Amino acid sequence: MRIATVIAVILGLVLEFALLFRFFIYPSVSGTMGQQPRAVLVLVVMMAILWFLAVVFVVPLPLISIVCFALAGVVALGGSLLLGKLGGWVVWSLALVLLSVLAWRERYGSG
Repeated sequence: MRIATVIAVILGLVLEFALLFRFFIYPSVSGTMGQQPRAVLVLVVMMAILWFLAVVFVVPLPLISIVCFALAGVVALGGSLLLGKLGGWVVWSLALVLLSVLAWRERYGSG
């Protein structure tokens, strides 16, 4: 396992925890849970599932990981454009797509 694969797995798990913490754990502790629109929470759950699948497939099948991270980025972009939330998560999804591409190149070579 090479460095891009390890970074993609660790960063994916850390960011998934941060995503869930930001939208579910912190609001429930601080008492602001009802202030998030339900559509944002649905998109966050979709992103979390896609990120989890992507992290699972980084090592055995990096191409599936690329697709899952890209779909999570599209979901985040939709949430950002329609609801004004999730904008920063688009950038993180694209960074994870890049790391997954590097992991794919490490595993299967560049040519």
